[in-house]
Amino acid sequence: RFSATTYPEFKRALEDLKAKGMSKLVLDLQGNPGGYMNHAIDMVDELLPDGETKRDITVTFLSSLIASIKNGENLEDIIDSIKSKGGTTEAGLNHLYSKDFTKVFSEAVDAAVNRAKELSMD
Repeated sequence: RFSATTYPEFKRALEDLKAKGMSKLVLDLQGNPGGYMNHAIDMVDELLPDGETKRDITVTFLSSLIASIKNGENLEDIIDSIKSKGGTTEAGLNHLYSKDFTKVFSEAVDAAVNRAKELSMD
């Protein structure tokens, strides 16, 4: 579980392992129930080149969310299944929900489909 101390603990351990000659690292997060999203992002930031983390996490998150919605899952059920009560993931998902993400997403897909039809007619 990502807690308030996860990132500083990870950073210290990573620095120690690098000092000992570590050149590769595998993080196995199977079964991890979540927690502080900002600590997970900070940890990934330590391992990826500058500027890639937030974009990659956003793409992964939205891809998963889109796949779930396309499979007929209700956004409220998705939020309930992946959030940590009161955590950062819950806050982000609740923000999307409050902005009527499913409607916005549906409109974006419709716009893309309509544009594809227009382009095929040209």
